[in-house]
Amino acid sequence: MPDTCQHLDQIDLDATATSPDQCLTCTEMGDEWVNLRMCCICGNVGCCDSSKNKHSRSHKRSATP
Repeated sequence: MPDTCQHLDQIDLDATATSPDQCLTCTEMGDEWVNLRMCCICGNVGCCDSSKNKHSRSHKRSATP
C-alpha cells in the first residue's frame, strides 16, 4: 500500500460544497442520512457509508475511471 494518496494532485482547494448540510439525493428521496462527506475534487456532498444509501461511495465509483 502506498504511504500517500495517489489522488492528491486532483484536490481542488476551492471546491464548493453542493450542499453543506444535507445529502441532496437523500432529500429528494425523502430519506435520511447518518453523516455527510464532501468530494475534495468537485465538492459533491453525499451521505457516508454508515447511511443506508451510501451516496458518497456511489459518487466516487461514478467519478473513478
